[in-house]
Amino acid sequence: MSLYTAKKANGGYRISKVTDDLEFESSYITTEDSCECPAGHRPSCRHREMLPDFLARGRVGTAWMLDYDNGQWFWYNVDQGTLSNTGPSTKRNTFEGGLRRRI
Repeated sequence: MSLYTAKKANGGYRISKVTDDLEFESSYITTEDSCECPAGHRPSCRHREMLPDFLARGRVGTAWMLDYDNGQWFWYNVDQGTLSNTGPSTKRNTFEGGLRRRI
């Protein structure tokens, strides 16, 4: 899997590659027009190709990771240290009468 994250940085976006062990491997500042990566001098590179997808889905600066090779998105659950193909639940747990209920 080739996992990538994105966050705002230095007037652009930092696209970072994450290993299978969820360690950062490499990171480049990218804009729609340029990239610091070794292929940045070319008309396009993988970082510039994935940036519009991060932006369109609102996944910059989040725990979402893109598997670039397969086009799949994964949510990183920090508390559990796991990846999931679904994001965080929008439901809250509440207690009513001593019983836990999902709302």
